[in-house]
Amino acid sequence: MIVIMMLSDNKTVKTITLNVAIAFAIASIVDFAYSYVVMEDISQIIAKHLMLDKDVQKEILKIDKIDEILEVALESKVGKKLAVAIKKSMIDKIASESDIFVMDGAHYSFILRDSDFESLIGIEMTSLFNTTLKNQKMVFYATDCAKTFFQITNDMEKNDKITNSIYYLPEGCGKLIKDNKDVLDKIYDVQEILVDGIPLLDKKIDSLKFDENGNVTISIEYMIPDDVLGKVVRLHIKVKSVLNKYDHYFFRDIPKAFPNLHVTWDCTQTEIKYVEVLSSFFGTIGVKPEVLRHFENGTKIEIVVDDWVLPNSMIVFVWRLNGEGVENNERSKLH
Repeated sequence: MIVIMMLSDNKTVKTITLNVAIAFAIASIVDFAYSYVVMEDISQIIAKHLMLDKDVQKEILKIDKIDEILEVALESKVGKKLAVAIKKSMIDKIASESDIFVMDGAHYSFILRDSDFESLIGIEMTSLFNTTLKNQKMVFYATDCAKTFFQITNDMEKNDKITNSIYYLPEGCGKLIKDNKDVLDKIYDVQEILVDGIPLLDKKIDSLKFDENGNVTISIEYMIPDDVLGKVVRLHIKVKSVLNKYDHYFFRDIPKAFPNLHVTWDCTQTEIKYVEVLSSFFGTIGVKPEVLRHFENGTKIEIVVDDWVLPNSMIVFVWRLNGEGVENNERSKLH
């Protein structure tokens, strides 16, 4: 059972509920794909159970043979049509990124502070993980335009989701920046990027565009050195931005597979007085996060998953501000 506060903004509740519903709906499929792709080494299975010689093993372990095995296995479990969809959306993605299965775990940190803007809260987001840098540029986008946000998101799905990122700014940020360009670094700023401990210094704001409605789209890019392209590196990224405190939630999805995950949340320096955590983690069957509440009200939390975490896992922090009660003196419950 997952518990959240009853929020005054019904749209916010529906958005969170929809995301959670979609995530849990595909959980069994992801777990099934995981068991076939990463749970055990295929060559060991063949050697131990089929007792085949090396030449036969090498033949069976060719990519096209593995694809056939996976297709047959999936079809027997979920049927031909669904098997095709699963293979395209999940198995191919995981199998093509085999380098990530030997990497270290990922760490995400979110520190919130009161800001200079009445309705906004400052947030510092730090990410630490391993990945393969495949593109010459690393691009960070931020926008308060819903249409632009989804366009960029769709483009990123076709490319490298880990070295390009998009942040959805609160409504009205475009007007704030247009009225005073000096507030740009308070609204959105990439503060630090380290590649294997070495800082990337070649940073530039590629564009700052405003549409007819006053919405802004920010593009910040970094050039990736040639000597690290195509290699697995430890990437450290620190970004500063803002949240609308009256939205009452912050959402974080997990874009890649990680062997373990550590997430910290700290909003002790804000007027947030109570926080709940919603989560959906995909990995081995039965994977459960350990949620450590350093304070009973949840203003400082650690989340630890000591197991494989697969793409489409997610965490949502939902909060209540000082002075806000709970409608009907009870919390809504999502099962």
